[in-house]
Formats: sequence, structure tokens, C-alpha cells
Amino acid sequence: MRSYSWPDELCYHGIMSHYLKGFPSVRFHFGGGSELALEKKSMFYQPRPDAFCMAVNPASINDRYINFSLIGMMAQHFTMWVMSYDNSGKQITFPRMDCELLDDD
Repeated sequence: MRSYSWPDELCYHGIMSHYLKGFPSVRFHFGGGSELALEKKSMFYQPRPDAFCMAVNPASINDRYINFSLIGMMAQHFTMWVMSYDNSGKQITFPRMDCELLDDD
């Protein structure tokens, strides 16, 4: 599989569902024991029929990379987790949300 870069993105030639079959979840470990697990649909997306890209990218300000990565919309779209911060314990957690709670019926 050949990789290439679009501006600020790491992309691969091919079809995501074919090349990433059996791809494991990726776990991000944060200080204090917090963990965020993302499935392949949260880590990659298919912007064109012949290419797929990583959805977790390095962050930049004024075209200069800074020392962290951006985990954003794609992760939240498919995973349905919420970010929770405990002020007193200074702990961040990523509990999964029960989507049935959002049902208005």
C-alpha cells in the first residue's frame, strides 16, 4: 500500500474497508489512567473512492505544527463518547454515551 500526503493529512491509495479489514482499535493513554479507544471508522475516512486518510492529525497554528494531535469530529461521530473532567480530582475520562438517552420519544 502506497502512502502520500495531502496538506496536513496522511493518506493511502486504496479502499479503506479492504485494506483495514481486521484493523484493531487504537488506544490513547492519558495521564492518571484515562484511556480513549477508537475504532477504524474513527481513525480513518474515505474522501475519494481511491484514497483513505487518517482522521487524527497533528495540530497547527498559523501553519506551524504544535506539540499535540487533534482528535476530533470523526472520533466523536462513530464512537459516541463524551469527555468528562473531574475538577476536584483533576481527572479526564471518556465514558461512552448511551444513545437511547438522546431519544425524545
